[in-house]
Amino acid sequence: MNEHNPTSLRPLTSRILALVACLGLGLSMLSGCQSAEASRGPKIGVVDINQVMLESSAGKQLKAYLDSFRSQVIGELTSLREEADAVRVQLEAARGAGDLATVATLEEGLEQALVSLETLQLERERQGQQAQEEGIAKIEIALDSVFAKLIDEGSYDIILNSVTGAVIHNDPMMDITDRVLELIEE
Repeated sequence: MNEHNPTSLRPLTSRILALVACLGLGLSMLSGCQSAEASRGPKIGVVDINQVMLESSAGKQLKAYLDSFRSQVIGELTSLREEADAVRVQLEAARGAGDLATVATLEEGLEQALVSLETLQLERERQGQQAQEEGIAKIEIALDSVFAKLIDEGSYDIILNSVTGAVIHNDPMMDITDRVLELIEE
């Protein structure tokens, strides 16, 4: 048999193709014997985590707290700004009057007021961020147990967050956000 002669390879090629066809047929027959449950593929659920965060009672409590905290901070910062503005007005009047001793005192007072304003703003931002992170962490802990319950019940093999961008489109039948909201409130 000549190895370089294409016609001599035809019987071998035909045998290989026949073997591959038989193997494929055998595999398809085996897969047909699997149970319907095993062949259904993974059950996938999609959750809008932002919706859960906003609509759960814990999420609503966190939002109410943060709104109240923000209002309080705005009040504190506004008060300090008004005090600094009053010192500016006094400073301009002292400059106009040529009262150098008062100008020096007021400039120092204005600088202290601005530093206090900046310090308070940074501290309140840090406190607000910390409160938000702690509140979200509590909700995430509750969500972990909800997801574990859904998985343990055998309901879902995969649960995706629709907010992260990994899910471009999903059938509304796959959306389990309402079920997650029910379970998180238990």
